[in-house]
Amino acid sequence: MNLQGQTPGATYKALLTLPTATPVAGTVYRVEWGDGTGTALYTGNGIVGVGSSSIAMSQFVSEADAIRAVAIPNQAGRMVIASDLRAALGADFSHNLTTVVDVTGLLLTLPPGTWAVFATGRLNSNNADNGILLSTSGTATIAGGTFSGDPLTSPATATDFGYTGVVIATVASGTGTVQMRVANESASRTAILRSGFTMFALRIA
Repeated sequence: MNLQGQTPGATYKALLTLPTATPVAGTVYRVEWGDGTGTALYTGNGIVGVGSSSIAMSQFVSEADAIRAVAIPNQAGRMVIASDLRAALGADFSHNLTTVVDVTGLLLTLPPGTWAVFATGRLNSNNADNGILLSTSGTATIAGGTFSGDPLTSPATATDFGYTGVVIATVASGTGTVQMRVANESASRTAILRSGFTMFALRIA
């Protein structure tokens, strides 16, 4: 269907001829706008995408179970909406040494860009004299900020406290990782990151 020269804003009907009588589930069918020489638009069952083929393309896929609206903000730059830029603990993570260890389950893999990496959740500590040390490792470059898990006042007994922190991470090419790490400032103490503790990243440049 070629809409070149037609009235903008008007409604047109198109007939899509398929290679078989019934569309195949999971198959993406192609619709071209204009003269067919530009970037093609593809439509499928719940999928809209653009690209040079029905296999290698950018896709917009809806998982909504009701009517939803997505608003594109009136600002320059790129927007990322992706669940794989979030990691959350499914169970408590406990550590009772001053040695720094990776927190299993709190690892982000980021594409190129500059990212604000947030950490938020509940910590539990009986570090009566000192506190918990939170830090990062990985291949992404930490360009600013630091995670620090010390409570406002040192608890005399094990207690939960809320935590929120942010670091700026940059990835020049390929992918880069940001891994949450934890240690106790004092020996014979225990730090616990509670279930639901979350790391997530937002691209800022």
